[in-house]
Amino acid sequence: MPKAFATQIPDGAGRLSTEGTKELIKAGQGTASDYGKKYAVIEAGAARAKAEGMAYGAPAGAAGFTAYSLELAGMDGQGAQSTGRLFTGVAAFGAAAGLALWRRRSLA
Repeated sequence: MPKAFATQIPDGAGRLSTEGTKELIKAGQGTASDYGKKYAVIEAGAARAKAEGMAYGAPAGAAGFTAYSLELAGMDGQGAQSTGRLFTGVAAFGAAAGLALWRRRSLA
């Protein structure tokens, strides 16, 4: 190995360490500031929960601490409309197949 290459190895290692460390420090600072913000949001949420109580109150005899109101898809009657559309589509497909069969037989 020539002497020039031997001296470049420590220089490259030092440069990699210096430049890599700078990038790590930048990433660490960003993470630290983001962590502080997230922790503050959690703390504020906990304080609000203590002050305002539960969302709707615990259900009678429940093991949980709160209850939530969820709106499920299909509770508004859209399911019946979807079924109607399905039957209409099947009927239209059947009519088209029948028309094609009739047309094929009439040309034969």
